[in-house]
Amino acid sequence: MRVLRWTVVGCLVIGLAGCGPTSTTKPSPSTTKPEPKEASNQEKILGTWEVTKSKGAPPGATVEFTKDGKMKVNYKQDGKEQSMEAMYSVDGNKITSKIKLPGGKEEEDTATIEKLTDTEMAIKDKKGDLDEYKKKK
Repeated sequence: MRVLRWTVVGCLVIGLAGCGPTSTTKPSPSTTKPEPKEASNQEKILGTWEVTKSKGAPPGATVEFTKDGKMKVNYKQDGKEQSMEAMYSVDGNKITSKIKLPGGKEEEDTATIEKLTDTEMAIKDKKGDLDEYKKKK
C-alpha cells in the first residue's frame, strides 16, 4: 500500500511539474507590447507645409496634403492670392502630382523626397532643384 501511495504522489508531482511555466516558455503575443511602427512617408506628408527655400515657389507659399490624395498650393503673385489644386500620390520616397491645366490637359510630375520629418521636408525635382519646407502648426 505504501508503494502505491508513493507511486501516485510521484506521478502527481511529475504531472504538475510539466504544467508549470519553464524558462523556455515564451510570453503569449497578447502580453507582449508591439514595437511602435514608424510612420510612412504617406502619413508624414499629411498637413500644411510652408516653403522656406525654393527656386520656383515664392517664400511663404504653402502646400497642403490631405488624406484623400489632394494637394492645394497657395501663394502670392503680383500682390494677389493665388491657389491651385492637384492630386498626389506617394510611393516610398517618390511623390507624383497630377494637375489639370486650362484647356483640360493634364500634367504629371514626379519628385524625390530627400528628407521628411515631423517638422521638415525637402523635395528634389526632376531638374535636381531642392525645395525646402517647414510644417505649419
